[in-house]
Amino acid sequence: MTHRQIPLGTPRLLVSILFTILAFAVAIWTATGIVSSCIDAAKLQNAVLVDARLLAVDRRIVEGGRGAIEQVTVSYSYEFDGEYFEHKTRTIALFAKGDELHDVLSNAVRTGEMIPCYVDPEQPSLSVFSMEFSISLFLMSVLFPIVFGGVAIICATSLFRRWRDAVGQRRKAH
Repeated sequence: MTHRQIPLGTPRLLVSILFTILAFAVAIWTATGIVSSCIDAAKLQNAVLVDARLLAVDRRIVEGGRGAIEQVTVSYSYEFDGEYFEHKTRTIALFAKGDELHDVLSNAVRTGEMIPCYVDPEQPSLSVFSMEFSISLFLMSVLFPIVFGGVAIICATSLFRRWRDAVGQRRKAH
């Protein structure tokens, strides 16, 4: 299969390089987030259940190609070993579950009902509102850096081949 060579120095090449860098950056950024979440989850293996007061609940719907995803941001406070902490967390829910989650949390804000949260006893400022595991969100978060990393590697390989061919042509010309 032959492909049309893009001469070095053209605007298309610059766009290709910038796209490759962006794809690598997105892959690294999302992978870093996954690693950070895994580290936090490991720290919370010995979490203690503590009552928390919900301060605010914010709901945002993000439209995507295959439907909507709902982000529910929850601000809450809790006391642990005589210290007061405030925390803000974002939960991503599939559309149907998001309505239910938002309604339950909004009701708890209005009524002042205490909601349990999980606190790391060794680092009480680290807490999570829910320890629920979602396989679909996990797969989505793992596939995202894999796809962007793969695209970045393909683009970088293509750019390297173009550079190598251009250098080879210049050597032959001299």
